[in-house]
Amino acid sequence: MPHMHHGYDLLAYLKEVRTDLYKEDVEVSPTSSTSYDVHMEEEFAPPSPLQSHRSTPILCSQATLPVHLISYILRFLDPPDDADTLLACMQTCRLWYLPAQMRLYKSIVVKDERSLFLLWDKLCTLPHLRRRVKEIRVRDSKTAWFRNSPFHSSWDNPLWLFSTPSRLAPLVPSVKLLSFEQIDWHKLRLREDPPSLRWLSQWTTFSSLQQVKLSSCAFSCFREFEMVMMSLPVLDHLNLDAVTWGDRSAATADALRADSRRERLAFEALTIGRQCDMNSIVMWILATSTLGRIKRLEILAGHESDPEVVVPFITRFCDTLEYLTVGCNGMAQSLSSVVVVYTDFHNWPRLHTLHLVLGSMAVENVGWTLISLSRAMPTLPSSHTHCPFKQCSPQLPCTICSSSVSVTSIRRVVFELFLASPRELDNPLWDQIVWIMTNLVANGRGVRKIVFIQRGSMPYVQADYVIKMRMGSFLSQILEVVTEWDER
Repeated sequence: MPHMHHGYDLLAYLKEVRTDLYKEDVEVSPTSSTSYDVHMEEEFAPPSPLQSHRSTPILCSQATLPVHLISYILRFLDPPDDADTLLACMQTCRLWYLPAQMRLYKSIVVKDERSLFLLWDKLCTLPHLRRRVKEIRVRDSKTAWFRNSPFHSSWDNPLWLFSTPSRLAPLVPSVKLLSFEQIDWHKLRLREDPPSLRWLSQWTTFSSLQQVKLSSCAFSCFREFEMVMMSLPVLDHLNLDAVTWGDRSAATADALRADSRRERLAFEALTIGRQCDMNSIVMWILATSTLGRIKRLEILAGHESDPEVVVPFITRFCDTLEYLTVGCNGMAQSLSSVVVVYTDFHNWPRLHTLHLVLGSMAVENVGWTLISLSRAMPTLPSSHTHCPFKQCSPQLPCTICSSSVSVTSIRRVVFELFLASPRELDNPLWDQIVWIMTNLVANGRGVRKIVFIQRGSMPYVQADYVIKMRMGSFLSQILEVVTEWDER
């Protein structure tokens, strides 16, 4: 039986460290039967999925439901880390408790001093959970409110953040992802002085760390951002989303300055999301050792104003890149000339997946998709003009010459759509996309799988039917429509 710490309830604790669930207090106490009795304060208690478990807990015999089967069932939750379902499983019976608990602790949230203490206490009490923690999300829940508050200037530093690495690092030896959310770093007043450097060096104790994500974070300047990056262990993946660092021209100047310490940074994957200063990021990345190592690159929406920076930057990694994601939301037609000049996927020997994200089905987004795919079209060698049958052309080779057609290394094309109505696919540009995709298949020598990720409000069954009808019977043989994407 799992040890229950006396004096606090399970759900209140999980609210702090995992997700915001409900406002009522729930106390879970083990009994001699095979179930948990759940006691809840009825006053002002809002409806919750756990209400069905209050009076008649489900009894389950260990002889008929093995623990390994429960773990197998939990893999197929949608979404896989749904906290509501996992909490209901934990409070149903003791057989579900341990597998659901381990799944729930894969991703934990630290947002204040209380949640940090509860998490530290729980991991100290239950050592078997330590290696289950794979993701830590450090979130300042007060930042979003205080930014629009008249008391913004009186807000004190989040002191709990200073003790986070020293408390957690020894207890989470298997953590892979560290995410900083809504952190105003300039409030920490970091400087290149001994106290700041000593605290920053504590983050290197997360020895197994592979990926860092910065989301909705603000720095006073680019140097402050670089100080944080240099203090982390050597990373494989950097994810930036809505990150600011003051004046952009000053940031670009800081990114251009010479610094030999940047050579230790060598990312294998890079994600640049919305509202990021693309110019500074490009200059900084090119000064690191990333150029010869990167395998995955994701450039999401919001950078259409910098086509002369985005497209040449992407092509710098053509020799090593294996997975390319491009966000097409808001991409303007003015990008087409830049793409034609700089991009030719025939010179990308390792690229196996092209992932295109369409935030909407507007003409400019579909047009950008069409232009990107056209740069991967099969081509004939220059000798096609010497076809012995005089029936060969670059657009339509004859049977004999088609065997010498040059195809790209792309074997999978992913379209991420937000479909709400079948009419959104009536755009005539989709006819050209279907024609291009048919050519990219190249009789089995080119693209072997097409994936459509449906993120919109249209039901999955309807989306599956509409997309396959639009793409035609030939492409439907290798086409898959999904709602969640697992690239493996």
